[in-house]
Amino acid sequence: MSGTETKDIDLLIEARWVVPVEPHGVVLDDHAVAIDKGEILAILPADDARKHYAPRERVSLGEH
Repeated sequence: MSGTETKDIDLLIEARWVVPVEPHGVVLDDHAVAIDKGEILAILPADDARKHYAPRERVSLGEH
């Protein structure tokens, strides 16, 4: 994607912390999980996610 182009997705979950399964022991601050058609498309910083994805539903978990 370039510039202001966004991708339509089903769901964007934004959280204060995201703990991925791999790599072990990593905690990602202020990240988001982009989901479409039941698949995780990306885990990326929340600011970047807002620029690149246009979710049909957004869940913000600022203290989770």
